[in-house]
Amino acid sequence: MTIIKNTIILSLGLFLIGCTGLGVNFKPENITLVKNGKSTKQEIRNLFGKTDPTETVVLGDLASETETYFYRKAGTFRDRWNYKFVTYEYIKDTVNGYLYNNSFEQYSTDFDETKISNFILNKTTRLEVVGMLGSNYGEVILPSNLLVKTLSEKTIKTIPDQSKYVLVYYFYYLIESGDKFLTKSKLLVLSFNSDNLLINKYFTENKPSN
Repeated sequence: MTIIKNTIILSLGLFLIGCTGLGVNFKPENITLVKNGKSTKQEIRNLFGKTDPTETVVLGDLASETETYFYRKAGTFRDRWNYKFVTYEYIKDTVNGYLYNNSFEQYSTDFDETKISNFILNKTTRLEVVGMLGSNYGEVILPSNLLVKTLSEKTIKTIPDQSKYVLVYYFYYLIESGDKFLTKSKLLVLSFNSDNLLINKYFTENKPSN
């Protein structure tokens, strides 16, 4: 299996986990109840249940913890593997951000990349972006260790220093083709300043090919 350089690196590890276990079948609708900078680690666990222990990440002067909820649909191999995950970052036991992927139809994080051209730097607002692309995204307050841990170095460099937070639209799934697996993925990273104005947009995708 090949994962393109500029997609979320975390997916590879999650796929390997999915090969040996189904994970926690969390409720995606609970993600909308989480508030960055306000929700606590215990509140997350009350909403999503128990999962693996958190991982401590220290980069520079910032120390944080990450916690991932993952689920892959049970059963035999199918043409398409459906799975979902959400990874939370905690700073002093408070949610600082999360990344989210879901290929199950009802809560799919698939998005319409043709609308990206409608986003105008220093003019389009966060609310306008969500209105066009939907609310199935990940969101991270900066500074953050979560993005450094999960995005490629090339992608990180596209985020301006003056960014206050980023929205991450991410869609990834596996397709079984003969004796190998093909991947499809799309990644959109949108950077916003403290006035909620878009100041940078970065998009990359990987389409399966035989």
